Amino acid sequence: MAGLSKTAMKSALTGIKVLDFTQMMAGPLCSMVLGDMGATVIKVEPEEGDAMRRVGEARYLGHSEQFLSVNRSKRSLALDLKKPESTEIIHVLARDADIVLENFRPGVADKLHLGYDTIRAINPNVLYCSVSGFFAGSSDAAKPALDPVIQALSGLMDLNGTQDQGPLLCAAPFGDFMTPMMATIGILGALSARERFGHGQKIEINMLTSAIFGMKPRDQTALLHGAYPNRKGNESPLMVPYNTYVTSDGRYVTIIAHNDKYWRTLVNALGVEALRNDTLYGNGTLRVERRAQVDALIGGRIAEEPLAFWEETFTRHDVIHGPVRTYAEALNLPEVRAAMVHESEMAGGRVPIMGIPLFFSQTPNQICYPPPELGEGNDDILGGQGGPKWPD
Repeated sequence: MAGLSKTAMKSALTGIKVLDFTQMMAGPLCSMVLGDMGATVIKVEPEEGDAMRRVGEARYLGHSEQFLSVNRSKRSLALDLKKPESTEIIHVLARDADIVLENFRPGVADKLHLGYDTIRAINPNVLYCSVSGFFAGSSDAAKPALDPVIQALSGLMDLNGTQDQGPLLCAAPFGDFMTPMMATIGILGALSARERFGHGQKIEINMLTSAIFGMKPRDQTALLHGAYPNRKGNESPLMVPYNTYVTSDGRYVTIIAHNDKYWRTLVNALGVEALRNDTLYGNGTLRVERRAQVDALIGGRIAEEPLAFWEETFTRHDVIHGPVRTYAEALNLPEVRAAMVHESEMAGGRVPIMGIPLFFSQTPNQICYPPPELGEGNDDILGGQGGPKWPD
């Protein structure tokens, strides 16, 4: 196999074995993070491959860019899970698995003899993580749950955009991201519990509640007062200023003053005398009441100078601000490139891939394998004497 190999270096999850049946993004992103932290991950794919291999038209070294993004640090085992001999292989591997990860439609895992009760009977200490779109048994349970659907059903899309725009899809796949992060946290918690209490368990994660959880702190206001937020674009209902303004060179800068201290630093930096009127703008309540006036005064001043001027001025005055970088600018920051972007060798060439933003002093992450060719691990896993075995 072309690619990286495991080294003698110990990572946080070295020795942990993960049997991963997930496809698309939410599950595979979880197993990728576990793999980068040192776990041995067997990605069990249907013989036609994970559906993510066929998403989009662009291909790099024969792979879809979406597949490359979330499938490194794994070995691919291609099987027809409907065949009895495949079930036997999985049950052998499950005996030594620490974690089983699945995102089948409801009822499919049991139909394939891969459900929690079956796997637990084989391996009582297993941690079985089930990732679904919705609560089991709910009216939505059987629906497909791709990220835009979850953004719509969770209320996230209703909060994005402005009143004039209407609901707006978040450009980042929020549901597909929050769900594997919560699954990873749940698995790590269950690993700790197993070490202390000596038993395995089932962990259930669904995309709907993960997305709703990710919209904190709006929940507390709603739960306490029954007051639900509406679309405000880049504004905040709780504080002013909390917005994005256009500079003279057509760039944007985000400014926040969440208390009176930072309001004063902003007023000093802007030099707009009208904003020094404490009777009108001297506390947060007054500023929220006069949101349009405050934004107009700030926006008018920002429009008089280029972004570079405001970056220097705001930094000198300790204003809470951030220039709106393009994605290209953010991705190409030297510190991001140095810490996060790695070259992985694949069959036919090299591919740059994004590491995970976790940095351990004693057990560093390592990208053990590049995104796998379909079934590239079959020989190692199935070809040895004594039946199926976990790869070294």
